[in-house]
Amino acid sequence: CRGPRTDLRTRRAAMGDDFVFVSDVPEDAEWTLLPSDSAMVEGLLEELQVLIQDAEGAGVPRAAAEKLRSKLASRTLTVAVVALAKAGKSTLLNALIGREFLPSAAQPATSCVVRVRHERGCRGRLCGEDGGTLCEGRQAIHAHIAECNRQRREDKSQQSTAVTLDLFADIQALQTLGGGVELLDTPGPNEAGAGLEMEVLAALKGTDVVLYVLDFTKIGTADEQHMFAMLADAIGPLMQSVHSGTQRIFFVLNKIDERSRNDGDLAEIRRTVAVRISSMLPKPVSASQVIPVAAELALLSKQVRDPERQHDVAFLEDFLRKAKGECFKDEVTPRQYSAVALSKAAQVEEQSMFADLHQAVLVEMFRKKTVLLSLPICEALSRELAAVRNTAVIERSTAQKTAEQVHAALVEMQQTQAQTNERLQVLQSRLSTITQEVNAEAQKYFSCFRQDLEYAIPQLFAPVPNRENPDYRRYVVPILHWFHGVDLSLEASSREQLERTVVQVNTIISRVVAAKWKLYSKEMVGAMREKRAQVQLDLLAEAQPVMQNVIQASSESLQVPLDDEVLCASATSFSEFEADSREAIEKMVQRKQEKVEKMKEGETRTRKRNLCLYNYTEAYTERVPYFVDQVVETVRFQLDASLLVNQWLAKIREETEVSQATVTRYVEEQIASEAASIHDQIRSRCQALIAAVQAQQESQQRGYSDAKASAAVANESIRQLEGLGERARHVGRRLEKAAAAGAAATPDTA
Repeated sequence: CRGPRTDLRTRRAAMGDDFVFVSDVPEDAEWTLLPSDSAMVEGLLEELQVLIQDAEGAGVPRAAAEKLRSKLASRTLTVAVVALAKAGKSTLLNALIGREFLPSAAQPATSCVVRVRHERGCRGRLCGEDGGTLCEGRQAIHAHIAECNRQRREDKSQQSTAVTLDLFADIQALQTLGGGVELLDTPGPNEAGAGLEMEVLAALKGTDVVLYVLDFTKIGTADEQHMFAMLADAIGPLMQSVHSGTQRIFFVLNKIDERSRNDGDLAEIRRTVAVRISSMLPKPVSASQVIPVAAELALLSKQVRDPERQHDVAFLEDFLRKAKGECFKDEVTPRQYSAVALSKAAQVEEQSMFADLHQAVLVEMFRKKTVLLSLPICEALSRELAAVRNTAVIERSTAQKTAEQVHAALVEMQQTQAQTNERLQVLQSRLSTITQEVNAEAQKYFSCFRQDLEYAIPQLFAPVPNRENPDYRRYVVPILHWFHGVDLSLEASSREQLERTVVQVNTIISRVVAAKWKLYSKEMVGAMREKRAQVQLDLLAEAQPVMQNVIQASSESLQVPLDDEVLCASATSFSEFEADSREAIEKMVQRKQEKVEKMKEGETRTRKRNLCLYNYTEAYTERVPYFVDQVVETVRFQLDASLLVNQWLAKIREETEVSQATVTRYVEEQIASEAASIHDQIRSRCQALIAAVQAQQESQQRGYSDAKASAAVANESIRQLEGLGERARHVGRRLEKAAAAGAAATPDTA
C-alpha cells in the first residue's frame, strides 16, 4: 500500500512495531508496506492477541497467557548460516553486512558463534554474552574475533565451551527491509579435531530459519552427507519445510564463479546439485531452490564503495584482479585504482548474482517473518487450551454420572495418583547421576583456572622464562602488559622501595586473578546454561510418559476422551541465568556463614573468600603477606620470589576448593529444583483433575439442581474452549496460507 508519509505514520501507531520505516529516504518518496506485514497478516495477529485474552478468560493460567503475549511481541527472526568448513559462510555474511567484520582465511576461520544484529547507522560494535562492549570499529572487531577463534583452536580445553559474540552493525542487505532479524555465523563442524559439532547443534536450538551454504567445489562429499544427517536430527521440522508454504531452509550454492566450461551451464549445475541434495534429504529439492552466488565477488563489490577501502591499495588490486584479470596493471595506473574500481563495482556485483539471493532468501523471509514467528504461538495456545478443556470435560462427565460412578472413578484416580508418585520417586533416583555429570563439567573450569595460574605466576618471576612453550603463549603472554614497567626481580635499594614494589606486584596479581576468573566463570556459566537445557530435556523425556499415563488413566476412569497434555520447562537468557546463579550462590554462602557464626559464636575464625563472589568490576584489594622479616639485606634489599609465588598459589588453591564446594552444592540444588518443577507439574495436574471430580461430587451431595447447574456450566465452558481451539487452528491455517500467497507475489521495496 502506498501513500503520503504522514498517513502511514498514523497507521503505524495503530498497527504496531512490525510496520517498518526507512528513515533516510526523501520526504516526498513513496512508502511501501511489505506483503508479510500487510493488513491481512496484521489482522491475524490482532485476532491472535484477542484469542490469547479470551483464552485467559476461559481458564488458561495468567502466567501462560503472559508468556504467549511476550512471544507475540517479540519480532526477531533468527537465521543460522550453516555449512562445512571453508564453504564461505563468513564471506557470505560479510557480503550481507556490506563490510568485512568476520574473519575468513585460507584455513578454517570460524570457531565462535557470532550473532549479527542490525542496528541502523552503527559502524560496528562487538559485545560479549554479558552484553558488555568488547571493541568497536571494523578493524578492531575483525582482529578480536580472529584472536578469539585462534585461541579456541589452539586451546583444546576451551573447545567444549560454546562462545557466542554479538556483533551490532548496519546490515546493508536489511536496510530496505527493516530489522527484526539476527544472523548467526556458525563454525564448520567437520574440521578435524576441532570438536565443534556440538557447538553447531547448540546454535541451531531456537533457530527459525537455516541458510545452508554449499561449496560448489565440494558437493556430495562424506562430510556433506554427515552434515545433512546431523541437521535432520537437530532441525527436523525445518528440513521438512522444503516444499511447504513456509519454507525455513534455503540452499545457497557458493563459489559459483569458480565453475569451468566443463561444468555445463548454470541451469544444468543447479539441476545436478538439486539431485545430489535430494539424495541426502527426506524430500526432493527442485533446481529452483538451489540459489547460486559468488559471495566473494559480492563482498568485493560492496567493499569498494566503502570510503575506508578506497585508499587501500592492496584491496583495490585484489578487486581489480577479479574485475579485469591478472594483467590489469597494463591498463590501470595506481592513481586510477579507486576510480576504475568504483566504475566496475556494479558489474562485479551483477556477476556475483547477489541480487537473486537477496530476492529469493531475504525478501522471502521478510514476507513470512510474522508467520514464522506466530505459528509456534498458535501451537502453544492450543496446548494450553487442551489442558483447560480436559478439566472442563471431567467436570461435565462427573456431573452426569451417579454418585456411585463418581466415587468409583475418584478411587481409581487416587490410585493413579499414588502410582504416579511412585514413578516420580523412581525418576528422582536418576538425579544423582545427572548431578555428577553436571558437576564434572563445572569442575573442569576450576581445574583449568588453577592450571592457568599455577603455570603463569611462577613464570612471571622465572629468571629465564620458557617463552617457546605453548603454555607460556597461552597463559603468560596475555597478562604481561599488566606488569609493564614493574620490576619483578623483587630487588631494591631500600626496604621502603622494596615494600612499595611488592605491594604493587600483589595488587596486579590480584587483578590478574580476578580478570582470569571472570573469563573462566563466564565460560562456566555458559556451559552450565547449556547443561541446564540438556537436563531439562532429559527430565522432560522421562517425565512426559508419566504425565501421559495420568491423562490416560483419568480418561479411562471417567470413560471420556481427553486431549494429550505436554510438559514444558522455562528457558532463560545468558544474562538472566548468570544473575540467577550469582544470587543463588550468594544466598548459599550467606546461609553457611550465618550457620558457622551461630556454631562458633565468640570464637576467632578465618573467613575463606569465595571466588564465586568476586566483584569483577573492582580490583581485589586484599594483600598476600610478603614476608618482610625474610627480606635479605645486603647492599640492596631483596625478597625471594618463591615465597611470594607459593603464598599466592596456596591462596588460589584454598579459594578454588571453597568455590568448587559451593558450586557443587549449587548444582545439586538446581537440578533438584528443575526436577521438582517438572514433577510438580505432574502432581499438580493430577491433583487438579481429582479436585475437579471432588468438586462435582460435592455438588451432587448438595442436590440434583446443583449437579445439573455444574454440568451446564461445564458444558458451556467446553463449548467455549472448543471454539477457542478451533479459532487458534484457523488462525494458524490462515497464516500458512498468507505465507504461501505471499510467495508468488513480487514485493515492492522503498
